[in-house]
Amino acid sequence: MTDGSEVDDEMVAVLARAADLPLAEDRRAVVREVLGAWLPDANELSRKMSEPEHWTVTPATVFTHPTPGEDL
Repeated sequence: MTDGSEVDDEMVAVLARAADLPLAEDRRAVVREVLGAWLPDANELSRKMSEPEHWTVTPATVFTHPTPGEDL
């Protein structure tokens, strides 16, 4: 996608529309800064976890939804 340096207002607007999230134009700069800082590390983690030696790694926490009437 991007290394973070390519995040602009248009990308923020497209992502907000794709996620069906209302985002006022005056908030785009704030989101752009967050994405610009976050994306490089997120992409690096994605590349690392895509390497064959990490294919069997799974999350340590598993989220479940209780069945109605089930004791927790």
